[in-house]
Amino acid sequence: MDKVFLDGLKLFIACNLRDSHEAGSITFLETTALGHERIYADTVSLNSLRAENTAGDLKKINRSGIEDFIKNEKSAETFSTRLLRLIDKSGRSDSDIYKRAGIDRRHFSKIRSNPDYRPKKTTVFALCMALGLGEHESGGLLSLAGYSFSHRETFDLIIIYCLRNKMYDITSVNEALEYFGEKPFGADE
Repeated sequence: MDKVFLDGLKLFIACNLRDSHEAGSITFLETTALGHERIYADTVSLNSLRAENTAGDLKKINRSGIEDFIKNEKSAETFSTRLLRLIDKSGRSDSDIYKRAGIDRRHFSKIRSNPDYRPKKTTVFALCMALGLGEHESGGLLSLAGYSFSHRETFDLIIIYCLRNKMYDITSVNEALEYFGEKPFGADE
């Protein structure tokens, strides 16, 4: 593995770990001189890696390239605008959707009126159920709220299963969640 790449990877990991970690063991993959790959753990001081590498790397950043990338990749549509478009497409009223999702009027009003509002992941799931969305459309709506499906979380897997099988009744979904020891919708609201 190229030393420059390895150093960059170490920096990336160090910069993306929580600041509260002073040192940690990080696992790396290295190619030996004979071309064999080996895995090793390297205990590093995260703060020293940040200090050593950040100053020099900031000078190398192509700011206009990043600005262009953000401009081209950032979605113009917000969670709120997509949600309202999906409600219109469904032919149902706002109140029908938020009631089916178990969301009160004030909370829905906050979602509707604030384009930067970020609801809880469970709220987005409930709205997907209320709208009768499929897995792909639900994933798009989740993404606009800053979330994604996790195939490591039992809660998310239950939701994916329900979406794939067109099981949209919140009461039935809550029963499935409770059966598997997960909090039902509305339990923490």
